[in-house]
Amino acid sequence: MCLAGDDRGIRAHGRQRLLRNRPGREPGAGSLGAAAAAAQGLGRRVRYPTSIACTPMLAQTQQEPRVTMPDDLVVLERTRAELRGIVGRRVGWAARGDRMDEAAGFRLPTPGAMLDLRMDDGAPIRVVRHGNPCGPRVVLSHGNGFASDSYFPFWRHLLERFDLALFDFRNCGRNPFHAAEPHDYPRFRDDMAAVHRAIADAWGRKPTAGVFHSMSAIAALLAIAEDVWHWDALVLFDPPVVPPEGNPLRDQLMAEGEMLRDAALIRANRFSDPDELAEVFRTLHRFRRLRKGVAELNARSVLRFDPASGAWQLCCPGPVEAGLYTEVATLPIWDEVGTPRRPLLIIAADPEPDDAAKTARCCALFCRTHGIEYGFVPGTSHLMQLEEPEQCVARFDAFLAAHGMAG
Repeated sequence: MCLAGDDRGIRAHGRQRLLRNRPGREPGAGSLGAAAAAAQGLGRRVRYPTSIACTPMLAQTQQEPRVTMPDDLVVLERTRAELRGIVGRRVGWAARGDRMDEAAGFRLPTPGAMLDLRMDDGAPIRVVRHGNPCGPRVVLSHGNGFASDSYFPFWRHLLERFDLALFDFRNCGRNPFHAAEPHDYPRFRDDMAAVHRAIADAWGRKPTAGVFHSMSAIAALLAIAEDVWHWDALVLFDPPVVPPEGNPLRDQLMAEGEMLRDAALIRANRFSDPDELAEVFRTLHRFRRLRKGVAELNARSVLRFDPASGAWQLCCPGPVEAGLYTEVATLPIWDEVGTPRRPLLIIAADPEPDDAAKTARCCALFCRTHGIEYGFVPGTSHLMQLEEPEQCVARFDAFLAAHGMAG
């Protein structure tokens, strides 16, 4: 297995990279002011090298450059004008209806750029870029049953200072459903490596921090367990790390995982409207601390509209996500991670209440065992970024600043 961000473990053949000219954006539209926009050169048309061979592409304007690269990803970088149309329509790739942009007071910004990727098995993954392209890069993804847009209460505080890239894992969020298998942590680990490399190839290499919650945090730790570091720094929120056999915390965590698995297996897949799913979220005990409007935001983030049936359906059906809740017990993370050789912070749920999330005390023990920097957010559960986003951002900021990556 390769080391320190070397992605040779992903097959390096058969890729094509599709690059598009990127028209500029009017300064001051969004989180960038005129000075930052001028410094970045926004408002100018960016032209890629003309020495490459150009051929027309299907479903694209003619004379778009098609570049053959020694890769195994297909990358399409879209223009800002196209992004406005895609976000407005929400049809085709991952339709979610034209109300997605505004849910219970949360208004999602239009992405500044977008990458459509194909993994080596054909699974599509979309990456969207927000924020300040002059800042340090932050790549963010989600937990099981969520999508990166669900975390807007957290990542909206990063927009002015960071070059923010969001992606959903295969079969989730913005991505069309590909296949029920493989949908597991080894595949997520490999997809994460491919996404990391594609972002750097398309948008330039710069210091990059990964910010991952739960499921995506486990995928990042699985790479570290194999001595692969893609990120200059990592902030992981409440990963469900499973203690060894014989530890009572293991039994408690896995009992909760089995309960979540069983609930996912019988979960409804279709809804008449996102508000119907939002009402389900509002009744769940584990969602009781969510900020106002997050239930509606999450419902719109994990559903897509099916024109054929007129119903809204889960982007990732319950039976597909179910196995992940117990698969964590089979992973070698606890024994193999070791002392981190790059900055790594785990921010856990509050371990002190009697009804603390089962993940909270597991995270605390894991960090003590391996010498990992640790903190927790008082009064929060496993969904802390959606409960106390400002506190989470403050801890994230302090950690990056301590390691020379402040935005």
